[in-house]
Amino acid sequence: MTDPVVTTPYGRVRGSVREGVTRFLGIPYAAAPSGEARFRAPRPPEAWDGVRDALEFGPTAPSVPLPGSFLAEPVVEGPGCLNLNVWTPDPHAAGLPVLVWLHGGSNVTGSSAMPIYDGAAFARRGVVFVSVNYRLGAEGFALLPDAVANRALLDQVAALEWVRSGIAAFGGDPDAVTLFGTSAGAGATLAHVAMDRGLFRRAIVQSANARAALSASDALLVTGEIARAAGVEPTAAGFARVAPEKLAALSTAAVTDLTADLDPARWGATTVTAAQPFLPVVDGEVLAEPPFDVVVRGGGVDLLIGTNADELLALAGASLPDGVSHSDVRDLLGRLGLAVEAAPEGTTPVELYADVLTDALFRRPVVEIARARSAFVYEFAWPSPLPGVGAAHGLELGFVFGNLGLSALEGPEPPRELADRVQAAWVAFAATGDPGWPRHGENGGVFVFRA
Repeated sequence: MTDPVVTTPYGRVRGSVREGVTRFLGIPYAAAPSGEARFRAPRPPEAWDGVRDALEFGPTAPSVPLPGSFLAEPVVEGPGCLNLNVWTPDPHAAGLPVLVWLHGGSNVTGSSAMPIYDGAAFARRGVVFVSVNYRLGAEGFALLPDAVANRALLDQVAALEWVRSGIAAFGGDPDAVTLFGTSAGAGATLAHVAMDRGLFRRAIVQSANARAALSASDALLVTGEIARAAGVEPTAAGFARVAPEKLAALSTAAVTDLTADLDPARWGATTVTAAQPFLPVVDGEVLAEPPFDVVVRGGGVDLLIGTNADELLALAGASLPDGVSHSDVRDLLGRLGLAVEAAPEGTTPVELYADVLTDALFRRPVVEIARARSAFVYEFAWPSPLPGVGAAHGLELGFVFGNLGLSALEGPEPPRELADRVQAAWVAFAATGDPGWPRHGENGGVFVFRA
């Protein structure tokens, strides 16, 4: 069989067919952010002559793996990290729904090359699936006085513009694009809903810390800490003197120290988000307001949004010291401005801490958004058989993608039937705008996924 060739906005690419699905990997949607372009807004890539092989994943952004990550994080070396991948059931088709994926990883790590993000199962259900790499950490998010803000969001805009102009060649409908992501990728998805540039029709938001955004003053605090650690000026010119890989490592170390003490006097209104210091920044240009504030005012993009039942249980168990008491937890939560009236009988200190934070960061913001926009709401409630995990943050990924057995959190026999139901709902929403249950407030509230 001849390898498929498709014409993209900048040149022809050669893909490959595997088990009936055609895939094109590592296609540049913007020029490499290197040299003088390192801290600038993304620019179009140079067009190429002939046919370019799109058979391997493209370079990933410099990053530092998160401690205790439950997913393999492959790193592909090279400067051209602004690339994307396409899986399609048939590049000769027309009008297929399109799903565009933004990976998570606290905006400091992650990659579209992670095996769990393989889009073949979506393609087999009649969807054109696109996954995107974008700048991470200081490269993508640090606020610098001599550089454009929110470079990672602008990278994602460039990818969506590529989809708008080029996805028809892969069988997709540019007017039926659904943007979706998890964790930091879900936060970015909400930012794009707020920006509303008309590049997608629907959005799926999985486990977003929906209020997470930094003010310019707090973002500059992060920039200053990184600059001190690197021994350079807190500017793009200063940061450009540090190699990207070294800047990623220095940034992670610097902000770990910075966020160890979540002092309200230091962090103001963004205290609770300080533990994730690389976030969209309300800079007055790319983002005029916090995305959450814009999203709850309504808009044209239809939403499917939800959380996992025990988002922070595994993280709380790993981060709290042995022997922590209910009183210790109340004091810690109080420092974050979160009051605890009474713990349900039998709740452990770790469970109390995780539940209160999950409610504040995930559940309550989702309810506010759902009420304002008549969104479809879900909860992923299947608990991992592993102790102290529950329905943890990120556990839904294998079920959404239909790629079970790749997450250490799933245990030995995750239920395939549940994965089929979850993925079918995502595909139905992308194709029709209806995942299969009522909108929030229409004779229903939250659809719960259980085995």
